[in-house]
Amino acid sequence: MHRIDLLAATLLASGLVALPLYLFARGQLFNAMHPTRRILVRHWLHFLVVVLGIRFLMGVLFTATDIDTSDLWAVRYFYPIRIAYPNWGLLKGLPYLLCCILVVMNLSRVHDFIVSCRWKYFLLWFFAAVFLLAFGGIHGGLVEGNIGVSSSTDHLADMQLNSTIKEIFATHTDRIIGRIKPSYQAPHSLSHPAGSLAYWQVFAGHVSPFFFSVINVLLFSIAFPALYWALRRRFDDALALQTTLACMAAPALLIYGRSDDAVYYSLAAIVAALIVVAVREGNYFLTLAAGMVFSIAMNYSYAAVVLAAAVFSFDAERPLSQVTKYIRSVLPHLLSVLAVALLSTAAITLWLNYQWLDAFIASVQHNAPSTLRELFHRGAYGRVISDRIMTISDFLIFGGPLLLLLLRSLLVEPIGKITDRRIKDIALAALFVVLLINSNGPGEVSRPWGSLFLLIGFYWLADLLKKEEENTRWWIIKSQFWWAITLQTVLNFGW
Repeated sequence: MHRIDLLAATLLASGLVALPLYLFARGQLFNAMHPTRRILVRHWLHFLVVVLGIRFLMGVLFTATDIDTSDLWAVRYFYPIRIAYPNWGLLKGLPYLLCCILVVMNLSRVHDFIVSCRWKYFLLWFFAAVFLLAFGGIHGGLVEGNIGVSSSTDHLADMQLNSTIKEIFATHTDRIIGRIKPSYQAPHSLSHPAGSLAYWQVFAGHVSPFFFSVINVLLFSIAFPALYWALRRRFDDALALQTTLACMAAPALLIYGRSDDAVYYSLAAIVAALIVVAVREGNYFLTLAAGMVFSIAMNYSYAAVVLAAAVFSFDAERPLSQVTKYIRSVLPHLLSVLAVALLSTAAITLWLNYQWLDAFIASVQHNAPSTLRELFHRGAYGRVISDRIMTISDFLIFGGPLLLLLLRSLLVEPIGKITDRRIKDIALAALFVVLLINSNGPGEVSRPWGSLFLLIGFYWLADLLKKEEENTRWWIIKSQFWWAITLQTVLNFGW
């Protein structure tokens, strides 16, 4: 029965669709389109054909061999997406779907209204929060569609293990390694710093799951005024807000924007915005502010380990041949951020008896069985291949057609000497390689690494959009929103 289900979900649902979709993408229908629009549509359709082909091939592999699929999450359902099932609440969510459609259809009017108003930062924050809640409502209504992981029993059980915030920090490492019983139940608790669990206790312990999600949305929505504020220092208001809306349209952010992980997305965006302005304007007050926000971020998610490197390297417009000069120009700011982080870590150690590094090492060791070395040692070659496929597919599916267009634009640039490439582009390529190697879970990279969609959009999209005429800009941004709405309408990702 297991193999029949797998065959039905992987072979029939994919193999029968892939060829017609490929022929459609290769057809003459798109020849009359604007070149950028034609490139975006065809490349995205080709990517979907590849995803369907992967489903077909992996389905043949899993059904024709004895490879164990028990640890390949949701492989029988919507592979290569880790967690997904049909959106059974669509009927109740229709009013919210219609609201989202109307907003996207009139997105340029929303843009013009915000730009023309005095309280543009507040309006952008309010718009982002309302749209995120309406977007969640597509999954069965405003309340049901915006609960998700906020009602997770294992998260709530872990939250109740300690009676105070100080106790959470003091026992966090010991609960991960099992020295103190009971240990954590949720994988999230085992793979995050104590600050994440403390956040759950402060908010989820005192409000309903729905209002906990609302709090997450309100905090996450701060990211967009922060990015808009920084973009306005370099670009005109119209392009800055268009870029911000394009960042917001990333499917991963809209889908996971009500989870507690979205709070880290906001922290990462604030750090990036502060650092960009601080470095470009030589403002060390903003650098210190970024250091304080970074200190909070590193105690909320271990993804902050790469945040400092990302925010300093992603803004490097200079060629690789000038990397030494660039490092010298940003080193004082980097050292200032790290100094604030070290001081805050020392203060937390003295006050809460919490060793951040020990907790990080404990989490790494807990996940050791899923490392590439261990998987090869066990002979789990199917898992190794599948995880890599799921990582790439997951990142692009939840990054949307705009991300694919951006990556294509970087790849088609004349290469020349490697030293002539921008430092930021080399850094982005290096990060993708690290994620591909290190993402050893069952493929879901878009939720824990969701902040990357904000950072990539913030550092690259404005330059991409400003090359296009106004109508094409809006067409590209709306295409991103349409893909996100399509995913949310058809599937529920159990965020």
